[in-house]
Amino acid sequence: MLATAFRAAAAKVNLMSECPAWTPDEGELLVVAPHPDDEVLGAGGLIRAWAARGSKVSVLSVSDGEASVADRPAAASARREELAEALRRLCPTHVSVTRLGLPDGRIARSRQIALARYPIHTWRGTAADLSGQARWRKFLLTDDARRAKARAVQCFRSRPQPRWGHPIPAPSSMEFPYEVFLL
Repeated sequence: MLATAFRAAAAKVNLMSECPAWTPDEGELLVVAPHPDDEVLGAGGLIRAWAARGSKVSVLSVSDGEASVADRPAAASARREELAEALRRLCPTHVSVTRLGLPDGRIARSRQIALARYPIHTWRGTAADLSGQARWRKFLLTDDARRAKARAVQCFRSRPQPRWGHPIPAPSSMEFPYEVFLL
């Protein structure tokens, strides 16, 4: 089963490597993340690039990610501290974080909010799932941004480990010179 998952991931990597390059329009950048670490995993290079050129960067953190480490009493506090440390390692300038503090894992039920999925774990399906999405684009990363992102990801020590022991969802987004976005 694990081999099948990695074959599916490899097919998606090939598909994503062929999507067109993209850069957001000039101006402020707002990254919305379901819980701490998604902003770094999914858009850490983009955050780094925007901050490095002097543009304002803000993160809207929907929850504190406490459901992923529910067996730890101070999980929400730990996840918030890890996010602050990660953003300091990622960017030489300040990144503003606004917390909504919605209950992780119960957002839709508690607030009657429809959810859209952030593409952190899209590798788990098949390449066919993505091929119909004509709006996938990649943001090209510099070596500096990749190194900063790798340092920042290491801050999320409370993040649960997948069963096979890989520290972040395979394939690791740090292995590629780009990040992908569904526009």
